[in-house]
Order: sequence, then C-alpha cells, then structure tokens
Amino acid sequence: MDDPDRWQSLFVQRMRALFEANGQPAPELSLGGEAADAVGFTVDGVDFEISFHAPLHRDHLLLECEFGAAPRDEWALRKLLRLNRRLQPSGRGSFGWRRETDAITFGMLLPLAQCEKDTIEAVMAAIAQQAHHWRAGRSLDEAEFPAVDSPDEQSSPPYADVRSELVRVLHEVCDDERVDGVEELDAPPQVLALRLAVGDAEVTLVHAEPGSVRLTLECEYGAAPIVQPVEILLKLLESTDSHATGGADGFSLEGPADLVVYRSTCLGPDWTSQDLLTEILDIGRSSTEWFEACWRSQNPSQVPSHPVDELVDVLN
Repeated sequence: MDDPDRWQSLFVQRMRALFEANGQPAPELSLGGEAADAVGFTVDGVDFEISFHAPLHRDHLLLECEFGAAPRDEWALRKLLRLNRRLQPSGRGSFGWRRETDAITFGMLLPLAQCEKDTIEAVMAAIAQQAHHWRAGRSLDEAEFPAVDSPDEQSSPPYADVRSELVRVLHEVCDDERVDGVEELDAPPQVLALRLAVGDAEVTLVHAEPGSVRLTLECEYGAAPIVQPVEILLKLLESTDSHATGGADGFSLEGPADLVVYRSTCLGPDWTSQDLLTEILDIGRSSTEWFEACWRSQNPSQVPSHPVDELVDVLN
C-alpha cells in the first residue's frame, strides 16, 4: 500500500500552490496525523471544500460544494439520481442531500497525482457553472461534468500478483456457504466480472484492470417506490452525500424503470476474503430488506436502517 504521508504531503503542496497562485495566504495544513485536512475555496461565487483524509481517500482529494436548496419535487430528485448513474462509473462525482442544511450537495474524488492547480481550478469552474444552472432552475448538462483520469494504478506488487491475489480471495469468498452461486459475466479482455448470488440478491463484482487496486461492487435494490417518493428519494441522496460515502459511489437510479442501484468501491491490493465477503453480504441483505419494506409493506417509511459500510440510514 502507498505511504499515506506521501499523499498528505502532496495534498499540502497542491493546496499551497492553488492559494498562492490566486493571491491568497497559504492555508494552515498539517503534514501528518490521522485527522482530515480541509480548506475552503470560492470560485465564481460558489463555495467549495477541498479535503484529504488518508484512510478514506488514499491517493485522492475530495472536492465538495452545495448546489442549493433541495427540491420537494419527485421528478427533480429522480433526475439527480439518474445523473448519478451516469457520472459515478467514470469517477465524475455524485449528488447527495445534506439534512442539516437541506441542501443538494455534489462531491467528487480527484487523483492527487494529476491535480496541478490548473486542473483543480478547471474542475471547480465547471462545477460552479452547473451549480449556477441549478440555482437558476436550468437543466444540468451531463457533458459538462469533468473527468480527471487517474494514472495507471499499479500497486507495489506486480500487476499479475494483484489479480492472482484477488482471484485467491474470491475463491475463498465463493466457497463460503452464505454465497449461493457465482457466475462469470461477459466482459472486455483483462476485465474480471462476476455475479454473486446471496439470498434473494445478486451483487456484481468488477475488477477492471489486472493491476488495479480498485474493484467495484454493484447491486440492484429494486424499483424506486411510488409511495412517499420524495422522502425516500431524499434518503437515497442523503446516503450518497460525501459525508456518508467518503466521496465516492452510493445510490443512483437506472432507467428506464428507475431501478435503485448501490455502488461501492473496495480498495486493495490487500483485500481479505472476510472483509470482502462481509461487504457483499451486507449489500445483499440491505437490498433484500429494501425490497421487502418498500414493496411488501404498507408503510415504506418504516424501512429498517441497515448500514452498508459507510452507507448510513438508507431509510428510517
């Protein structure tokens, strides 16, 4: 695993360069410790928070801002969650809802190795423009949400060792009696994609590159309810806010049926079968309970709360 002090030091350098280039005093930031470092920065009248917390972000920084007051219109909330589905896979961020300020939030992770000050400024300027569109009641433009490609994610072991270690861990996961079945999915060359059946749920696991230290888990929870939709959609957004997820992934809606999809990224290369299995089982259990509560209960507001890793209070 990368040395977290290396990325902490780089974050401090990036922030000092950003502030000094804009004629502002360099922020007070620490070069060590476990606490998150965060600074505020304003672009075109939109306030951003830029932070780094090694246990959550590793080699990325987190960029956040508030778009404005949360609507109480079902279709506006559905549009945000549909947009999440298109933004999340390419690392272009997620929309959330922050209860304490009743605000729609946006957060995205940026790879520190690629984040020179010009890159950070360009990303904030693009997001600020979309925030102004939102505040003016105009449609958001998906194509204008920027993507910053991560450098090749080679971990300290060679590429082949990362994939072979993951395969070993997955053999242990699939041998567990709580996993009811596994199916290898069609995928492009070099991509490992599996569908794991756990109870009534199916969790899809994707490892995109043999040497990547990231794999993703996805699960369809079922169609978004039509009873008390605003309350439930806000809960989904609340669980996708970067304060809940650490800045990546979360909930989205996939058309045309508006299926609720949960996405989670697991960092390696030191995956363990127990941790990965726990994550898969938790996602599967939460998916089943969501469906039971929303579609076989007369009161979907009583959907039980079951955290999935950083996921908190999906519905109360």
